[in-house]
Amino acid sequence: MRRDKAGASCKLTPEQLRQLRTDMIAGPDRCESKSSLWTALMLIVHVGKKFGVKYASSGMYDLLHRMLLITQAKARIPKGSLRIRTKCV
Repeated sequence: MRRDKAGASCKLTPEQLRQLRTDMIAGPDRCESKSSLWTALMLIVHVGKKFGVKYASSGMYDLLHRMLLITQAKARIPKGSLRIRTKCV
């Protein structure tokens, strides 16, 4: 029998997660960035500034997977960038 590994509880409140989702869908260019694609590092900095919460890159990827916002990157997306879903699955 396979057991899912237990992880740390989410550092963000449900309201903060909603705000983060809205920011991510709006795009980094609307959140004071010159880029049009999010990177894990950009999200870590954004979450730190907006919510005062620190994440490691592995924790950020885990959070995004839990939020169902990461899709597989395609060849045309720069390495380290994230493709963000704009609609929930």
